Amino acid sequence: MVYASTDGLVLSKQFSNYDELAESVKGWDLDFCQLDAGSSPTGLFQCQTEHSQLNAASLSRRYHQCGSAPTGLTFAFLDEHVKQLNWLNRNVDSTSLLVYRDQGEIDCVSSQGFRVYTLTYDAEMLKQLEEKLHSSSQTGKITRASTALNVDQNLILHIRNHLKHLVSHLQQYPNTLGQASLRNELENEIPRKIIQMLGAGDDKNPIASPRIRSQALKRALEVIDATVQEGISIDALCQYCGVSDRTLDYAFRDRFGKTPAAYIKARRLHKVRYRLKELRGTDIRITDVANGWGFWHMGQFAADYRKYFGELPSETVNGLRASSDMHH
Repeated sequence: MVYASTDGLVLSKQFSNYDELAESVKGWDLDFCQLDAGSSPTGLFQCQTEHSQLNAASLSRRYHQCGSAPTGLTFAFLDEHVKQLNWLNRNVDSTSLLVYRDQGEIDCVSSQGFRVYTLTYDAEMLKQLEEKLHSSSQTGKITRASTALNVDQNLILHIRNHLKHLVSHLQQYPNTLGQASLRNELENEIPRKIIQMLGAGDDKNPIASPRIRSQALKRALEVIDATVQEGISIDALCQYCGVSDRTLDYAFRDRFGKTPAAYIKARRLHKVRYRLKELRGTDIRITDVANGWGFWHMGQFAADYRKYFGELPSETVNGLRASSDMHH
């Protein structure tokens, strides 16, 4: 499957051998050598926009992987089933974050069943985002040399799962690449999480006073009310409120026990639930309602919905849970 539009490119294909994959991938210079005998089916997903590139690749055989990464700063997340990879003459596993500098060298030996997710961003874009976040992460250092980093395992797991959901969704619905909420996730929220994972410096970003936090929270809730359907990035929310990312995060956690992003998601879930109840008895599609409120990965949406409300969206539409409760 190949989808191309003014929003970018989405490619998802299975190949009978590695050579076909190497000919199809965009931006990477790959020269792999298969190390064990037998057929070697491979898989490639690639999503390319003006400011980012997301890839997922799977290899069935052992390979000596050589070549160079794309232009920009590339972050590689090994699938959790990858127990060992010899990377630049160093053994790493899925607990490591691999970072390739601009067009950095690829030299590693992968085992059978290898799978990896990669994200490439312009280094200058990341630097500007760091400055907005008042962060002191390591991106300035890692632009000079490729490296493998030991990072917060909860964050690396969270980002890897996020990438899996993005890949799965875009494979099914490539035409949603232009949705503002999806592009915001890919080009704003995920790089923010990566910067946080690289060690965003709290020492340069003190928490503001209670009075300033209270004022910022009030402004944030006002703008969330006004933009809850189309969405707003956390960066834009901080700019509107005139406070740092850390201050706004602290204010929301202190008041609601949730991050700003989690609070916005909760608000959207409630809006979807209200709309589904309102449309009972019609032929409305749950997918259309969910997409209208910024939920584009239906599997994750259904899981989040059930976690919040104790029932699936379809049960809300059909009134099944309410009907069941009346008979007990």
